[in-house]
Amino acid sequence: MKEELLINYLLGESSAEEKEAVEQWRALKEDHEAQLQVLARLLEAGRAVQPAQLPDVELAWEKFKSQRSKALATPIERKLERSMILRIAAILLVLLTIGWGYERYQHRWMELNAENAIYTKRLADGSEITLNKYTHLKFRRNFASNRRIDMEKGDAFFKVARNEKEPFLIQLGDMQVKVLGTSFHIHRSEQSIRVSVESGLVHVQLNAQQTHLGAGESVEWLLGSASFVQETTKDILDHYYYTRLFVADNQPLTRVLEVLGKAYDVRLYGDESIQNLHIHTTLKYGDLSENLQVIRESMPGLQVEHKGNEIKLSMK
Repeated sequence: MKEELLINYLLGESSAEEKEAVEQWRALKEDHEAQLQVLARLLEAGRAVQPAQLPDVELAWEKFKSQRSKALATPIERKLERSMILRIAAILLVLLTIGWGYERYQHRWMELNAENAIYTKRLADGSEITLNKYTHLKFRRNFASNRRIDMEKGDAFFKVARNEKEPFLIQLGDMQVKVLGTSFHIHRSEQSIRVSVESGLVHVQLNAQQTHLGAGESVEWLLGSASFVQETTKDILDHYYYTRLFVADNQPLTRVLEVLGKAYDVRLYGDESIQNLHIHTTLKYGDLSENLQVIRESMPGLQVEHKGNEIKLSMK
């Protein structure tokens, strides 16, 4: 139904045929009645606007109208009133549409995708996130008042700005991490999720299971299992992307190779001769060849063999 016919109906200016058509349309669906009521409220709001609120152009038109002959005054006044109401109704409709659109815009997701480079992002609330390569997460545009992040995969280090009124939430599938102000690392892969706290206090919940983690504590959840395991943090090799160090505290050599391969985008592996070897060392996140040389010097008899984009380690 054309809005002009509906407005004429509400203003009492419809012909008998138009009035009958509107009433038949109105009775067809509840949505039609609701649409008519919205339009009626907008027209009523338009009537409530005082002449003093009109812009100067309208006041000038009012002055011009008052000087017209008495015979033409009434139709012009009715036409002007209807025109003014229509303009105000249109303005209100535009404002309502803009407000609704802005609200939807604020609740849209923003994505952070660190593809082949480490990326640091400062959020609207003052928190800071460092994303390792190939990490994907998303958050709302109105993040300052809606501090929630959905982390889809990868490694991220969070330095959360304290806000007791608005907790910082991270959703990891069925697992949720909640903090007020702290720093911690999250690793999410297809096999597991690990949360490691550096400072402050972190609340972790998985369905009915929940716990609080302090500095130096971690939880690990093997996806598919019913619960997570809480322990003292022992392995911080994955933290290299924000510490710029590979810290191996008596870690299996195979684990060190796994992390180095991830950091440098190469395949690092060893044969059966190194499967039971452990290493205690700290390497800088710099040149891979230099790091392999440090490892070889710390483990007499270790051989390093390059094959294209693959590097094999073995013992003599």
